[in-house]
Amino acid sequence: MEVHSLAIHYARLMLDKPKNFFATLSRRLAKIRDIERPRQCILIVIVLPIAILGLSKILQPLELAIYDLNFWLRPTEPTDERIVIVEWDERSIQMLEETIVSDNTLLNLLNKIKQQQPRVIGLDLYRDIPVHSPRLSDAQNIQAYNSLRQFFEQTDRLIGIEKVIEPIINPPLVLKQKGQTAASDIDRDDDGTVRRAYIFPQLDVNGSPAGIPYLGVALGYQYLEAQSWTAEKLEDHSLMITNGLDRVRVKPLQAIMSDPFGLDILINWRKGNPPFRQVSVTEVISNQIPPDLFQDRIVLIGNVSASTADRHNTPIDRGSNSWTYGVQIPAQVASSIVSAALDNRPLMQVVGSRIEWSIIIIFTLLAMTIVNYHLSNESKNLYLTTSLYAIGLTAIVVIFNLAAFRLGWWIPITTAIGAIWLTYFGLNYYFYRERERKNALELEMFVRDLQHSLGNILSSIASSTNRIQVSIESLEDDLASGIGSGAIDNVGTPTCESHTRIIRKKTDNIARQISRMERYRKRTEEFIDFSYLSKTNTQEVTEINQFVSSIVTRFEQENDYDYQVNILQVYDIRLHCLKLDRAAFEIVLENLLDNAFYSVAPTKNKQHEYLPLVKVQTKLNKTTVEFSVEDNGVGIPKNLHQKIFHPFVSFNYGQGIGLYLSKKILSLYRGKIKVESIEGKGCKFTFTIPYTVN
Repeated sequence: MEVHSLAIHYARLMLDKPKNFFATLSRRLAKIRDIERPRQCILIVIVLPIAILGLSKILQPLELAIYDLNFWLRPTEPTDERIVIVEWDERSIQMLEETIVSDNTLLNLLNKIKQQQPRVIGLDLYRDIPVHSPRLSDAQNIQAYNSLRQFFEQTDRLIGIEKVIEPIINPPLVLKQKGQTAASDIDRDDDGTVRRAYIFPQLDVNGSPAGIPYLGVALGYQYLEAQSWTAEKLEDHSLMITNGLDRVRVKPLQAIMSDPFGLDILINWRKGNPPFRQVSVTEVISNQIPPDLFQDRIVLIGNVSASTADRHNTPIDRGSNSWTYGVQIPAQVASSIVSAALDNRPLMQVVGSRIEWSIIIIFTLLAMTIVNYHLSNESKNLYLTTSLYAIGLTAIVVIFNLAAFRLGWWIPITTAIGAIWLTYFGLNYYFYRERERKNALELEMFVRDLQHSLGNILSSIASSTNRIQVSIESLEDDLASGIGSGAIDNVGTPTCESHTRIIRKKTDNIARQISRMERYRKRTEEFIDFSYLSKTNTQEVTEINQFVSSIVTRFEQENDYDYQVNILQVYDIRLHCLKLDRAAFEIVLENLLDNAFYSVAPTKNKQHEYLPLVKVQTKLNKTTVEFSVEDNGVGIPKNLHQKIFHPFVSFNYGQGIGLYLSKKILSLYRGKIKVESIEGKGCKFTFTIPYTVN
């Protein structure tokens, strides 16, 4: 709980008071210096990089790559029939023998287009000075230029372009005076990719929109204006376009990918094949087009020639060798706005920083909870299990992002994914070090206990050996002095018989001590294998009731207690074969039997006519197999019910290794163990393992 409460504290701090976040974190770091608060330390090691990743935008290149990938994964959309692009291409250059569209050619082109009554014409060609045709005389070029100016004066639904950000390029003067110009400035990200478009490239000293809108925005609005849509600027610099019933809010980006020059929006790129209808200038001039191609449509005229056109990388070009021509960008912007109003195709929006951080914190806490749970329970295949959960959470974040993207919301997810994996690696590293430290401490305690126990055993063997040596020497002296076997000692026992009894007694003691040493040797091997090395063996198909019965019988034979114990064996006949690590579960059962036999010793139970009883039982549940060892002995004090599973905690003056080792073994096989006991009335140990049929 300490980890999660501290994480929630940091989460609230980042959301509510981001300015105070690092100050508070620094104070925490200053306080946490000792090893007694390792979880807080590791939490800060996780939280601090997450905060740095989120606030510094280090992962923004990866974020932008994921953003582009969302468009790449989109299915192909139908061609937007409301927009037609008239292309100045290589074929037109060769046929008209003009590198740049001349005034004469442009005039002829505009007249052909105007005859079909388009809603609005966008001229994505700079026309601030006359452009002569090499095929015409000077007088003819001057006449063409004057006629073009006259066309501009007489045509209301025509928008020219100018560049308002340095280097500035002026628009046609006539269109400027009529207020029929828009900005052509293109907004690129640091990697050179065009993902955004300006609403207004220019801002005033207060940061409010100033000057003219971007060409794509102007074209989209004028198309909708013909259907009674109106536009209004809001206080947050959004552009609200509405017809009274429906509305489209063109909202500029705020905190992410901000631009130093103007207000911009994300383009909802139309992924079509092609996205818009395209015809060449020569096709229009030579009347090779349908008579209604431009009627009630947005018509954009621009350069797509391989030699002189501007080309840009966009999200829909990623992973291919293609590019997007400059004239197609205002077409995409206009299509985004018109489609949002008429087709409910959403404009792209970015979630706010609070929502982004909430997502980061939610998935960090989820990762922390899941990984912490599995690491704390020390389940089998620990790192594989936790990594699968980390992969699963990452997949959820990605799917969530894809679903939101389809609805027009871009949710930056790289920090959230980074948080998940930082949590995974951080907690795994912490628990790895903790386990190493714990194993080293347990091994040290075990060695000390073993050293003490072996010291007592060796002392007892040495004492018995000395006593045997003394008895043998005394016996030899008696025989040498001629006392013989008929001599008696001071208590009336024949001397020879007395020495023999002492030798036999001490020899039996040495045998018992050797047996104890063998038991310690076996216990040491078990401790190293299952506790220190977390060893698992191959599981074998085992007839479970027969297996348990054989362990009980062998245990009774090998442990020659000086009191009689009644053993009651109750086996579930539904149980047959089960996959088991026979060596591991034999250790568990023997430890429980050893505790039970020790607890029912008559010397510990003073009741009149006390009959020692140990009950061994198996039971098949729905998903688990249950084993229990129950006795009617002295019981375990309530305050020790949980502690007895800790290493070196004993209620019967033993080593305190058996129950700890049993729990450790069961955890390796996803098993559980519990104790029920009333002091003075007996004790019942029950453990369960998952039921796996062969």
